[in-house]
Amino acid sequence: MSRHSETIMSDAHNLSDQCSSNSYKMNALPPRRSFKVILLGDSGVGKSSLFARFNGDSFTEATFATLVQVGSCRRTFRFGDREVTLELWDTAGTERMLSLTENYYHHAAAAIFIYDVNDQATFLGVQSTWVPSIRRRDPTMTTFLVGNKTDLASSSYAFENVTLDEAKRYENSIQDDLKVAGNFQVSVKTEEGVHELFETVAEALCGVVKSEEKKADETITLKPKNKQRVWDKCKC
Repeated sequence: MSRHSETIMSDAHNLSDQCSSNSYKMNALPPRRSFKVILLGDSGVGKSSLFARFNGDSFTEATFATLVQVGSCRRTFRFGDREVTLELWDTAGTERMLSLTENYYHHAAAAIFIYDVNDQATFLGVQSTWVPSIRRRDPTMTTFLVGNKTDLASSSYAFENVTLDEAKRYENSIQDDLKVAGNFQVSVKTEEGVHELFETVAEALCGVVKSEEKKADETITLKPKNKQRVWDKCKC
C-alpha cells in the first residue's frame, strides 16, 4: 500500500473516531453585547444635551426646542472581561408626535425617562405620557428615571422642584409592571452624575449579557443510535 493511501485511510479513521463519540455539543450563538437605548421626555428637558454629552460633545445652552432630528451614537463600556456597547438614540423633536416617537422603540433594550427637576409638569409628563407609552409598546424594557438641571435648582421656587425622594416614591409605585433599574438626578451642564448614569445603564444591561452567557453555556447532548448512521452523516 502506498504512503498516500495510508494517509487517506488514517485521516478517515480519525474522522470516524471523532464522529462516533457518544455525545455532541451544540453551542448557542454568542450573547448580544450591543444595546439600543432611547431617550424619552417632554420638550426642553435636555434630551439633546444629554445625547451630546454621551457623544463627547461640549454643553451648549439651548434657547429653543429642538426640531425633529433623530440621531444615534455609540459608546463601549468595559466591566472586567466584558464589553457592552450602548447605542443611544435621541428622539428630540418627535415628542410632539407620540406615534412618531414610538416608531423608534423597535429593538430598544432600555429607555431613559428625562424630566426637569425644576418643573413638576415635566415629571408629570413622564408619568402620564412616557411611562404609559413604554408599558403599552414594550413593558419588558429596562428603564431609568433621570431628573436633569440640578444646577438650576433654587429654593425660591421649591414647590416646583422634583425631589429625589419623590422620584423614588414614583419608582416604587410602578415597579410591579415596569422594570426601573436606576433613579438619578443630574446636571448635563456641569456633567454631575452623567458618567455614573451611563455606567449604570451599561452595567444593568451587562446583567442581560451575563444571563445570555449562562444560556450559551447550556448544551444539548445527542446520542446516536449506531455508529454507521453517524459515519454516514459525517460523509455528507
